[in-house]
Amino acid sequence: MSNRENNLTINVPKEFEDCYKLNPYMKFESTDEHIIITNPWLDTTINLRVSKKDDNIISSLNSLMLPPVFSAIYHVSDQSFEFIYTFLPEDNQYWKREFEFTWQGAILKCKYSKSSKALLNIASAARLIGAESESNYRNLRKFYDYTNLTKKVDYIRKYFENKKPISFYVGPVTPPTEDYILDFARHVNFYMSYYDRRSPQIITHRVQEDFPQRDEKELFPIEFPNHIVGSKLDAYMLDLWAGATTASGRLRFLYFYQILEYAAFYYLDEQVKKRVLRLLKRPDLMHALDTSLPLILEEIVEFRQTDEYKISSVIQRTVDPQKIWTVIEKDIDLLSKEQRFEGGYCVAPVVRDGWSAEDFEKAWIPKIPDLLRKIRNALVHSRESRLGQFIAPTKMNNKLLAPWVRRIEEVAYEVMIYREI
Repeated sequence: MSNRENNLTINVPKEFEDCYKLNPYMKFESTDEHIIITNPWLDTTINLRVSKKDDNIISSLNSLMLPPVFSAIYHVSDQSFEFIYTFLPEDNQYWKREFEFTWQGAILKCKYSKSSKALLNIASAARLIGAESESNYRNLRKFYDYTNLTKKVDYIRKYFENKKPISFYVGPVTPPTEDYILDFARHVNFYMSYYDRRSPQIITHRVQEDFPQRDEKELFPIEFPNHIVGSKLDAYMLDLWAGATTASGRLRFLYFYQILEYAAFYYLDEQVKKRVLRLLKRPDLMHALDTSLPLILEEIVEFRQTDEYKISSVIQRTVDPQKIWTVIEKDIDLLSKEQRFEGGYCVAPVVRDGWSAEDFEKAWIPKIPDLLRKIRNALVHSRESRLGQFIAPTKMNNKLLAPWVRRIEEVAYEVMIYREI
């Protein structure tokens, strides 16, 4: 059998036709004695090496779906998910945990039980390749060792003494749509944790979406000077910066935004600043405090601008738009398109195809400060979720957020260095 995918012919061995129908993202390579299945679960860190004579594994694969979003298998015959877990002693409490979960009008039976023969068959064929990723090889490492114990050293065999393979089963689930089961997983995780703070959780994996990823070296060419004149920086800003450098994703973005907020808190318009300084430099200041102090307070009180205005003004005063353009230009194919986050928040295009540095300089204020503020609000304001305009705390959103973390980082560096100018 052959099938066409993205104008490429996929050759599917006859014995795996049912498997391919259930898992159309799988790829197959054939040797004299084996079929190598690449990309199971859409996971490039695992291959399945199946003997052409092993009817048990072939039969198992032809009756299972391997959902990319989970470390699990879906049994088509009884419409149940089997989440791959671990090995536990027989007296462990989870062997006895079984409950029903009412979800969207259906009653799902949930239980911990001995891992299925089908799962063990797959585990025996698994080959863990490449560096370990966030999928943790779909939890198959221990299961592979267990199914190949005769080839393992003593300390590995000893680990499995008095332990049995255990999985978490949920069913019946029909049809097993991704949105339905993902929503279920989030909710059942919450309720299991509510009653048992140490409860195992269903781990979800977001499939890598096809959007450009840039190398940091490409974005920020290193031109390291041979002499640096260091100026003393604000201690609190340095603490925020240190926190950002060790954080990732949304937290990294928020630390950098706090730097902008802190700088804006102490922002004073240049004209107001000049008028206040003029009053403070009066030779008769001490003699005329009764009249000078009200004038100073009047100048400051009149300058009651919004935080948005202050942040925009700080950025405009301290950041060179040409420097920001150099990093935006390298991602113009991404930043010139609408970008939608899980949670509903949508980033409008920040530039247009064909823009030059001059075009960007005309539009960057207030566009860039406003966009950074809106992203920050979508990250932290839960009330926006009612409007479908928030950025959910998901792994995929961390990847989507990465380009904006890099931009706000560049802005924060400039503000820290030049805010006193």
